[in-house]
Amino acid sequence: MSASLHILIIEDLPEDREFIRQALLQSADRPLHIHETTTGEQAQQILQPATASARPLHQPDLLLLSVDLPDVDGLAFLQALKGEGESLPFPVILLANTPQQPLAQTALATGAQDFIIKAQITPAMLMQAVLNAIERFRLLQQVQASEAHFRWLTATVPVMIWVSGPDPGRIFFNQGWLDFTGRRLEEEVGRGWTTGVHPADYPRYLDIYTRSFAARQPFEIDYRLHNKQGEYCWVHDRGAPCFAPNGEFLGYSGSCIDITD
Repeated sequence: MSASLHILIIEDLPEDREFIRQALLQSADRPLHIHETTTGEQAQQILQPATASARPLHQPDLLLLSVDLPDVDGLAFLQALKGEGESLPFPVILLANTPQQPLAQTALATGAQDFIIKAQITPAMLMQAVLNAIERFRLLQQVQASEAHFRWLTATVPVMIWVSGPDPGRIFFNQGWLDFTGRRLEEEVGRGWTTGVHPADYPRYLDIYTRSFAARQPFEIDYRLHNKQGEYCWVHDRGAPCFAPNGEFLGYSGSCIDITD
């Protein structure tokens, strides 16, 4: 049997709340623990206890949140729930009475997993949306954890690391690179980093990098890079293409070491 799900419904209209509950129960293929509140304030009390020693009544696997609540609109509740974090603490599906494209786009950009019109709900559709939202949220958490681990790892290795996307502009430099150049990340991304390459070396570097990038081939090159002391140092740069499991080209990653005598 599949694991049980805790679902919190935040909906002030009794008929809508009951409709959503019954739709979930009719299509469930696993035990459901359905909890209900009618206001944003009640939901906050459940999800975020006032005292540090208190514990939430339950940690929901998913939140079904009405856009129109008597004390707060759903988008404001969503934004408050996200707070200063990069993501919501659990998956959220917003429920609306009418199509509201701008609101839907903002909700999804804020972190909601779905935006559903109540009149379009069927039991099978709602349960599938719930399961899809939970799975997407799980995958998102895995990606964020991998990114955090990657950033921690690249910050600790004693080499300079860079990453590009599918186009030649670079999207990431590790702390080792930034410490060497004395520049901020926002100054280096894109093609900003090329201002540090010695003018005499740049045409050769650009030629090798461009041809390798187009052919999706590894490359190695030595060139002079400006450091934070105002000097040009020779570095050895190695880059290699990165591919997804399905063969999709993701970009390049590379590493540099200072080879100055």
